[in-house]
Amino acid sequence: MKTTSNILILTLILSFACFTENSFGLTPQEMDSEYQKSEAAKKNKNWSLVKEIVMPLAKMGHAKSQGRLGAIYLLGLGQLPNIMEGVKWTKLAAEQGYAQAQFNLGSLYSTGTGVPQDHKEAAKWYRLAAEKGHAQAQALIKESRLAEEKRVAEKKRVAEEKRAAEKKRVAEEKRVAEKKRVAEEKRA
Repeated sequence: MKTTSNILILTLILSFACFTENSFGLTPQEMDSEYQKSEAAKKNKNWSLVKEIVMPLAKMGHAKSQGRLGAIYLLGLGQLPNIMEGVKWTKLAAEQGYAQAQFNLGSLYSTGTGVPQDHKEAAKWYRLAAEKGHAQAQALIKESRLAEEKRVAEKKRVAEEKRAAEKKRVAEEKRVAEKKRVAEEKRA
């Protein structure tokens, strides 16, 4: 009797452990493997299948799945857009360091889509994505850096032109004043 109850308890514990592992505790490698299934569905533009695959993974904290789910909601892929859900999932993925989501979140802040428009916050997320090697973010930062350098150079050029014009104006005033002084001396 004791052996039967021990076996029953052990069976229940093992069953629960298997249920828990399969339902809640996928390893990162298993989540990545499951996520790869969404790639084929994405190529076929089967957005309902993509969502079906990534939703449970996103809920388990898989950053790529969160990012993909965010894009599905933001872009309305296979459904009507849901900006707030899209921002939520994109932000979760970005905060975990997923570069594509960081870039996307930067774009949301840049345009004010679903979040208050905030160029400093956008720049922060673009920079983080660029640091992770995200090519679009790197290009955007390079472009903005070049634009800033051009803006600074133009500002310097305009300031120099103003200084030169002021110097010329002062020199002209001195010349006119000297001419008047000389003319007055001749009259006196």
